[in-house]
Amino acid sequence: ILAILSLIFFITSFSFYNDGFGKDLSFDSDYLVLLICSIILVLIGVSNIKNKTYNTKNMLLGSFVIGVLFSFYNLGIAFKMISKSKEFIDYYQYFIYSLFGFIILSVTIYKYKKNN
Repeated sequence: ILAILSLIFFITSFSFYNDGFGKDLSFDSDYLVLLICSIILVLIGVSNIKNKTYNTKNMLLGSFVIGVLFSFYNLGIAFKMISKSKEFIDYYQYFIYSLFGFIILSVTIYKYKKNN
């Protein structure tokens, strides 16, 4: 369901306009990150169903990629907004999202070290 919703959000975020110099197609990159994370989760689920077992390696790899994506993408957006001297209220949510990504990343690394 998350993959379908993120695909719908990503498709609806496209904007196409024509100025005097040419045509431009743009989209919301936040929805692209959400789409990539949901595709990773779907691939992990399909792999677990296909193998009829819970594969810890796939789960750790997927959560590592999701953690890196969430933490560094959102941190980059926040720093980009700071450099454009936006108000704190505009970018504090990206710091919270990146903190969430770092938590996912640290739990994943801890579980990997514990298993190996």
